[in-house]
Amino acid sequence: MNHTILLTKNDSYISAKTNRIMSIIGGLLFVSLGILQFYRYQNEYLILFILQSISGLYFIMYGYLGQSKKSKYAPKVLLTNEFILIKKSIWKPAKHLNWSDIKSIQYGSYQIDFQLTKEAYTFTYNTTSSTSLEIKRAIREFAENKSIEVNGG
Repeated sequence: MNHTILLTKNDSYISAKTNRIMSIIGGLLFVSLGILQFYRYQNEYLILFILQSISGLYFIMYGYLGQSKKSKYAPKVLLTNEFILIKKSIWKPAKHLNWSDIKSIQYGSYQIDFQLTKEAYTFTYNTTSSTSLEIKRAIREFAENKSIEVNGG
């Protein structure tokens, strides 16, 4: 059983899927406008073409890589029966915690402290309150199945 939770900061009523699609469409529009301006004005506004195209590519990549549960680059919490994978940012490597190494879990406000067999790991995050509750509920459910003590909440 796997459970993936994206670490979104979107507090609007737009779903993650719609947000991803809008980012990709916006990126495609930026790239299209950049190409159109390049052919229309040639070398006169070359810098504008370059900036619009780079911005468009950024939005496309962000929508595709940064907002998909299937992407290995997206900020997320992935729970499996063997481990927890915590990816805080597109640019940072993921933290891999085996359930067998976790002794206890302490919940705080937008923070989760893992007491491991050799060290401690603190996971702080900046998400919406509903995403925070979803993360805590999912971790508690998995931890209870593994007989790991969970405090706070």
